[in-house]
Amino acid sequence: MRAKNATRWLVLFSGYVAFLGLLATSASAFDIRLGKSEKTDPAVLVQDAYGAYQKGDFDSAFDQWQEAANNNDAHAQYNLGHLYAEGRGVARNPHLAVKWWLAAAEQGHIPAQHNLGLALLGAESIVPGHANKPNIEGAVKWLSEAASAGSPHAQNALGILYKSGFGIEKNLDQAVTYFNSAAKQGLDTAQANLADCYEKGTGVTADIEQAAKWLELAALGGNAPAQHKLAMLYDVGEGVERDPVEAYIWARRAEENGFISADKTVDKIKSELSSDELASAEVRVSTELN
Repeated sequence: MRAKNATRWLVLFSGYVAFLGLLATSASAFDIRLGKSEKTDPAVLVQDAYGAYQKGDFDSAFDQWQEAANNNDAHAQYNLGHLYAEGRGVARNPHLAVKWWLAAAEQGHIPAQHNLGLALLGAESIVPGHANKPNIEGAVKWLSEAASAGSPHAQNALGILYKSGFGIEKNLDQAVTYFNSAAKQGLDTAQANLADCYEKGTGVTADIEQAAKWLELAALGGNAPAQHKLAMLYDVGEGVERDPVEAYIWARRAEENGFISADKTVDKIKSELSSDELASAEVRVSTELN
C-alpha cells in the first residue's frame, strides 16, 4: 500500500471516529525552554526563534533553530523538523524533517518520537511529500517510546494500529488499553475511538451507556464527529435519555464545526421539535456559538 493511501485509510477508517485529528495540533506545537543569558546558548536561541516564528519571521526562526540544532539541542531539532515539513523559512524538504525529528527522538524528545512515528507510517498530513513505503516496524518503535512516556497522541495512534491490524498483528485488548489511557488524558479523538469500541463491543463488552459517556467527553472537546453521533443518540434515546432539544443542539454544534452530514441531521431533528422547544434550543445555540 502506498503511503498516501495508507494515510487516507488511517484517517477515514471508521464512521464518526476522526482517528488522526491529532496531526495538525501536534505539528504546530513548538517547544520553548528557558535558558542562560548568553545569546549563543541553544536554549536562548530556541526561545528567540519561537518568538520570531510567532511574528512570521520564519527566516530568522530557521537560522536560530538551525544553530541550536547543530549544537544538539533536541527542542531545536524538533522545531527545525517542522520548518522543513511546512516549508517555512526554508524550502520544504520532508526527508530533512524526518532527519531532525529522528535526531530529537533519539534524545528522548517525546513529541519528536510521536511525529517521527507518524512520518514513518507515511502520514502525508504531517510530512507532505514523504511518500515512501510505510515503515511499520519503525513507526511502532517510536510511537511506543512516546506512548510509554505518556503521550496521548502516540497512545491513540497505537490504538488505531492495534485495532485495525494495519501492518501489525491485531490486538483489540491492547487497542482499548491505549485508547483508554489517551482518553483519560482528555484527548478527544481517543475518547471518540474508545466510545466506538464500547458501542460495537470491540475489545470490550458492548455498553452503549459507556459509549455515550465517552462520546459526550469527546463532543465537549470539540470533536465534530462525536458531536454528530451524540446528537443521534439523544434523538433516539440510546445510552442517554431521549432529548430532542439536546439532540438538536449537538447536531448544530457538529454543523458549525463542519461535519459533512450534520445539516441533514439538524433538519430532521428540527422537524421533531415544537416551536417552543426550537426557540429554547436556538437561544442556547446562539449563546454558546457567540
